[in-house]
Amino acid sequence: AAFLWLQIRAAGKDYPPAPPDESEITLERSSVEQPWGLDLNCQGGEMLHVVRVLPGAACEHNRRACPEEQLRRGDFVVSANRISGNAALLQAEMRRASRLDLRVLRRTWRPMELSFQVFRPSSRSKYGLDFVEPMENNGLVVARITRGIFRELNSAVSDVALQLQIGDRIVSVDDIKEPPAGLLYRLEVAVGHLQIGAIRIAPQPTAKP
Repeated sequence: AAFLWLQIRAAGKDYPPAPPDESEITLERSSVEQPWGLDLNCQGGEMLHVVRVLPGAACEHNRRACPEEQLRRGDFVVSANRISGNAALLQAEMRRASRLDLRVLRRTWRPMELSFQVFRPSSRSKYGLDFVEPMENNGLVVARITRGIFRELNSAVSDVALQLQIGDRIVSVDDIKEPPAGLLYRLEVAVGHLQIGAIRIAPQPTAKP
């Protein structure tokens, strides 16, 4: 994945302020049958990742709100009606409620890109990775790390931020990016020295008093 971030200013003027990293947004719908209009990814994490904004309550909110208060593709829903810490619980609350007080981290957060150099002696060698199911189209999401190649690799790296973690997404094998089924096949058949690319999409939320 590649990202280009720009700041543009008029001649003789200061750069405009960056958008806020965090916002509080309230959505309302007339009944639980009305869709929120949010395509959300809840795989393997504590937050909900906004994949798309579709027709529904969120789209109606965006039409009335100023840009800083709109819900957008790439945002992270941290909490809904004071529920946080579990993406599945967040999604359940959104299904149940007709009003949502959301805490949102903005898409200005950049995914952390990771690269792991590993050696797999044979096709019987275990990576020690379980992945979230069902697999979606945004990589292999790590659900569990057990005994195997990656546990040994992590133990040799002192900086926890550079270790493979639960919730990280494997997105490439030897620089080849494919849908999850293709990545899984490449991992299964690969032997020898491998370069495995991953991203960590969920930023750490700021503490709230």
